[in-house]
Amino acid sequence: RIYSILYSLKRKDLNRFLKFIKSPYFNVNQNITELVIYLSDIIKSGNQEKILSKDQIWKQIINKDDAYNDLKFRKLCNDTLERCENFLVIEQLEKSKLLKANLLLEAIKEKDLKSLIEKHTKKSDKSLSRAIDQSSDFYLNKYFFNRNLQFLINDDVRDKSKHSDSVTNEIYSALSTNLDVFYIIEKLRFANDVLTRSKLYNLDVDTDISKIQKLVSEEKFKTTPAIRIYHLIYLLISNQVDDDEYFELKSLVKSEIGNFKKIEQKEIADALLSYAIKKINKGSQEALQELLELYDWAIEEEIVFEKGYLSPTTFSNYVVVGLRLSEFDKIESFINYKSNLLKPSQKENVVNFCLTRVAFHKKEYSEVLVHLNRVNYEDVWYHISSRYYLLASYYELDEHDALTLAINSFLVFLRREKSIEGARKTRQISFVKNLKKLLSVRHSKIQLKKLRESIEQETGVLNKSWLLEKIDELL
Repeated sequence: RIYSILYSLKRKDLNRFLKFIKSPYFNVNQNITELVIYLSDIIKSGNQEKILSKDQIWKQIINKDDAYNDLKFRKLCNDTLERCENFLVIEQLEKSKLLKANLLLEAIKEKDLKSLIEKHTKKSDKSLSRAIDQSSDFYLNKYFFNRNLQFLINDDVRDKSKHSDSVTNEIYSALSTNLDVFYIIEKLRFANDVLTRSKLYNLDVDTDISKIQKLVSEEKFKTTPAIRIYHLIYLLISNQVDDDEYFELKSLVKSEIGNFKKIEQKEIADALLSYAIKKINKGSQEALQELLELYDWAIEEEIVFEKGYLSPTTFSNYVVVGLRLSEFDKIESFINYKSNLLKPSQKENVVNFCLTRVAFHKKEYSEVLVHLNRVNYEDVWYHISSRYYLLASYYELDEHDALTLAINSFLVFLRREKSIEGARKTRQISFVKNLKKLLSVRHSKIQLKKLRESIEQETGVLNKSWLLEKIDELL
C-alpha cells in the first residue's frame, strides 16, 4: 500500500516527501527513512521489476543480521504510511492560508501568547480582506476567524478601552452573517447534488429549500455571488428557470468562476453544460452552438480537467457536438492542437477514434477504415463504438461480403461479452439485426417499407436515424 501511494505521487511531491521524512522533527525512525529512499529510487528509475521481495528489503536495508520478521515489517510499513498521511495533511494545510491563520489564533489563545495577538489578528484580517474566494469554506473560515477574535476579546473584556462597542458589534454581526452565508451555500449545494444524483439513483432525501429561498431574498445576501450562482443552479436543475436566468447565471459564472475552488468550478460548469445538453435533447439546434461555446470556455479555463488532463469523454463530446454543427475545420484543428491536453497513455486511442468520427461525417468512408485500424480495442467501449462506424462504412462502400462477416462477428462478440448487459446489449443487438435485415431486403421495396415501419415503432434503437435514412435512399 505504501508503495502504491508513493508511486501515485507526482515527482515534485515525492521529492518533498523525501525531505519531510528526513526531517528529525517529523521522523526519527531511520528504518522508515531507508525504506522511503529505497522505494523512491525504484519509482524514479522507472524499473519496477527491480523491486525486491519483503524479506530481501528487510535484509538489505532494514536489518542485515536478524531473520525476516513479517509482523515487524508490516508495522514498519504502517508507520511509514502514517508519516505519509501526516505529510499530505501538512501539504494541504499549506494551501489553506485562512485555515492556518485560524489555527494560529487558536494556538495563541490556548497558550495565552498575548504578545502575538495584535500582530496576527491584523495579519489574518488583512488576508481575509484581500481574499476573493467565494467558496463556502471561505465563509466558514471567516466565521472561525471572527469567533476567535470574539474569544480573545472576551478573555480581555476587563480592559474595555482596547475594544469599543462598535468593534464588538461588528465582530458579532460578521459572525452571524458568515455563518449564514456558509449555511446557505452548503444547503444549496447539497440540494443541487441530491437533485442531480436522483436522476441516476432512487434517492429519498428531502431537498426542500423553502426556508433557504427566504434567506436568499434578503438584501444582505444579494451581494454574495456564490449564493446567487448556486440558487440559479438549483432553479436550473429543478426546471424553474427560463433562458434569461440561464444567461444571467452564465454571465455571473464567467466573471466569478476564478474565485471558486477547482472542484466547485467543475461542479458549476457541469450545471451549465447539463442545461445546454437538456435543451439539445429537446430538439434545440441553437443549444448545440451554445454547448460548443461552453466547452471552449471550460477547456480554455482548464475547468473540466481531471488531475491536469482533459478527460477522453470531454474531448470526444466536444468532437461530437462540433460534427453535429458540421464545424469540420474547427474540430480537426481541435483534435490536432488540443490532443496534447489528453493523458499520454490515452492520447493515441482518443485521437484515432475522433478522426474516425470526422471521416465518417465527411463521408470519407475509406479513411474511416484507415483510422479504425489504429484504434486499440482492449477497452470494450471503443470496441462497441467502433463497430458502428465499421459496419456503416462497409455499407456505404457497398462492401457487402465484408459487412456480412463483420455483422456475424459482432453478434457473436455481443452475446459472449459479459461486461455488456441489459438494455445496452439489447440495443446493440437490435441495431445489428436491423442492419442485417436491411442488407437482405434491400432489393424489395415492400420489405423495405415493412422494415421501416418496424424500426419506427421500435423504441431505443441505436442509430435509428441512420437506418431510416439508408432505407429511404432505397425506396
